Amino acid sequence: MKTDSLFYRFFAECAGAFFELIGRPATDAERYRFDVIELKDTAVCVDGLYSPSPPDAREPAYFVEFQAQKSERVYSNILLKIALYLEKVNPHQNWHAVVIYPNRSIEQENLYPYRGLLESGQMTRVYLDELPLPPPNNIGLNVLRLLASKPKETIANARALIPQVDASSMPAERRQMVIQLIETVVAYRWPKMSPGEIEAVLKVSDLRHTRVYQDALKEGRVEGREQAALDVAQKMLAKKYSIEKIAEMTGLPAEEIKRLKKKRGK
Repeated sequence: MKTDSLFYRFFAECAGAFFELIGRPATDAERYRFDVIELKDTAVCVDGLYSPSPPDAREPAYFVEFQAQKSERVYSNILLKIALYLEKVNPHQNWHAVVIYPNRSIEQENLYPYRGLLESGQMTRVYLDELPLPPPNNIGLNVLRLLASKPKETIANARALIPQVDASSMPAERRQMVIQLIETVVAYRWPKMSPGEIEAVLKVSDLRHTRVYQDALKEGRVEGREQAALDVAQKMLAKKYSIEKIAEMTGLPAEEIKRLKKKRGK
């Protein structure tokens, strides 16, 4: 699965953050539905589309494009998708295009043919590394910041974000969904870590919200945090991680890890 699919999942699950990202109220999400649609007979897929719900041609439909790789066809491609949508679905539909880049270096170099669109009120370009630091209570934009973080920063940022999700007023089901999205982001950045290792590293305070817990429920078993951390420590010792690194990532005391290491050596 490509990294950009994380962004589409984010925008499907954190729609309010998308609208804040483009300078709209988060409450706008209540009036929209998010889809990934394929335009029939064209083999063209619209990566992400927020359409007014119920349908309203006067309200803008938001076409979302996340561009992780450099290409000189970004704007011609999104214009093609919008034109096909208008032709195939509704030629009267108001629309707005949103293109999201990790940074400016990814943007195509030749902008001249698209200068009218880029300077209009129908196009928003977002450079994730230039976003201001959101307040701690803005869960959606903090998850977006996590999506844009480098691998070395991901675990620390995710660990700081989990308590904010736990303390938020969002429904339990929603918290579970966001925490699992955070775990997925870490899994993409650290593909060699198992789900159990990730959840021990992140120190999720409510295990009921984790993927490991949900999987354990299906199997008829749920293990405690301490045992899970010990299991992770054992795996990390087998992979020759240092005691300091294991302590940092599991939260276990160094002395306890040393005892585990000594037992393994017998």
